[in-house]
Parts: sequence; C-alpha cells; structure tokens
Amino acid sequence: MVRRYAGPLMPGKRSAYVPGTSTKTRRKVAATKIQRFWRKRNVPSRLRVSTTRTAQTRMVSRVLSNISENKYAGFTGECLVPVNKPSGLQPIKYLFYNTGHEITALPEFNHMSLFRFAQGDSNIQRTGDYMYIKSTKINMEIQVLPQQGVSQGEDLQGVIEFRVMCVKANRKYNPLSSFSDPGGSLFLTNVNGKFGYDSTVPTTHQNFQQPINKRQWLVYCDKRFSLSPPSIDASSIGGERIQSRVQNLKTKKYINLSLPCFKKCHFNNDTGVAVNTPDNFDSQWLIIIQAVRGSYCVDTTRVPDNWRVNMTATTVASDV
Repeated sequence: MVRRYAGPLMPGKRSAYVPGTSTKTRRKVAATKIQRFWRKRNVPSRLRVSTTRTAQTRMVSRVLSNISENKYAGFTGECLVPVNKPSGLQPIKYLFYNTGHEITALPEFNHMSLFRFAQGDSNIQRTGDYMYIKSTKINMEIQVLPQQGVSQGEDLQGVIEFRVMCVKANRKYNPLSSFSDPGGSLFLTNVNGKFGYDSTVPTTHQNFQQPINKRQWLVYCDKRFSLSPPSIDASSIGGERIQSRVQNLKTKKYINLSLPCFKKCHFNNDTGVAVNTPDNFDSQWLIIIQAVRGSYCVDTTRVPDNWRVNMTATTVASDV
C-alpha cells in the first residue's frame, strides 16, 4: 500500500502528502475500473442497464437445466460468396447476414433463422408456446483465396483489409415493430451526421474508419484486420518453383461471437415470415463484413473477389 505521507519535505512545501493516495481517490479509481469492465461486457441488449437482472436470469437458467429439455436451432454456411456494394463506386465487397427471420425491408441480408422453432417433439422443435432462450454462438472463418492469372499491377495488391461488425437496433429510440436501415445510418460522419453502405458520397476510408452510430445501433463486434492470399506457383523453370509473392500476413481469421438472450420468449404461431419465432424479443443481430484491397487509393483498384466465409451457428433454448 502506498504511504499517504512520504518525506523528507521538498523545498517550499509544508506537507509531504502524496497525491492520489487518499481513500476517496482510491475508491473513485476502483469504481471507474468496475464501470469500464461492465460496459465492455457482451451483455444482452435488453439488460444493458441491469446487471442484477442478468445474474438472476442466468441463475434461473441453471436451475431449469436440471428439469427441462434443451432444444437447438442451427445454421451452416460454406464458402459464402461476397457481394458488391449496394450503391456507389467504392471498391468494397460485402457479406450481409442476420440471425433472425427474413427482413423484408432489408433484402440484402440473408436470414439464418437461428430463433425459429416449430411445434413438435424433436430436439429442434418446441412443445408449447414458450421457450427459455439462453444464447447463440456464431463461429466464422474468413479465408483469402490465391490469385491466379492476374496482371502484375493487380497482383501487387494482395493484402485485403476487413471490417467485421455485429450490431443490433437500439430499441431505446426504435419501437420493437420498426426496424432501422443500416444502409443509411450505420456510421457517423466527422460532423456528427450518419451514413451507411447505401451512401455514395463517403469515401472508402470513411467506410472503414468512421465509428458506428451508437444512437441507433448497439455494437457487439467491430473488428479490423488484414489478410493476404496464400502463395501460389507462378512458373516452373528446370523443376524449380517460383512463387508469385512472399506471404507476410495470415491467410485466415477466426471470429467467435456469443449473443446472449436469457429470456422466456413467447412464439408466434401465425403465418408469415415471422412464424415460429419469438414475438416479445428482438432476435435480429446483423452481421456485416466489409473488404477492400489495402492499396485502395490506386485509381485502378478492383474489388477483392478472392475471399470466402465459412460460418456455423447454434441457438440453445430450454423447453419449459
């Protein structure tokens, strides 16, 4: 423990008190660290203001696991192909997926149906109108493919920069029945405005560096990293292999997401795109992956087509 007073006295001072060692200061520093820790916790969006309720619901989940049956909903995506930017000429490739049912207002997103449980007796069905949903686990593998048969100018642009985002609508300002459009509100401008992947004016740099608009979106993941293609054989001279480039970055990136719910959900038994999904819980997490070549300031830069995503996901629920 640091002494509150330490001597000898310095010239011109009447006290040997050491700043920052009082009880009040230590408590304030400890409280700041605790608050910072809880803000970074990946807690459910509906419980971000109540850590006590989160602990209570987790305890209830452990008790119910002894007397209830677990049910599962899964998704598997193999070698998912990226798509072009919906609007604009920026050389960016995208991948759009949402965890819930189909969103008719956002046709660019591919639904994973991780919260759809039809009525039945199997381990992927529910017996009644209620289920206690625990959490959703998503595992992603982003891999860069080798380039073959490309010109020298394009071959030198091997590094690909990625930005992986997982967001959810902030229901503090949006009712449950409505849905925000990330195409026009996902990011903040440098003058506190908003834009998205449908905007044509913001530059490539802004799409990758500007922060997410937290007024309308809750952020569960926002990662930036770079990958390079694996080395390939360019030619063979006298049995000696010559490689097209020296590999200096990783060729794959693994990302694991945990999206907790911990809520007893009522399921919709009507018809439509939301049938057999919870109607008292927002199950729509949006996964957005952006990719651009590292030297996008070159005028002849092309969009990076040589990358794919493998994805597996599972939702666990207790049928009570």
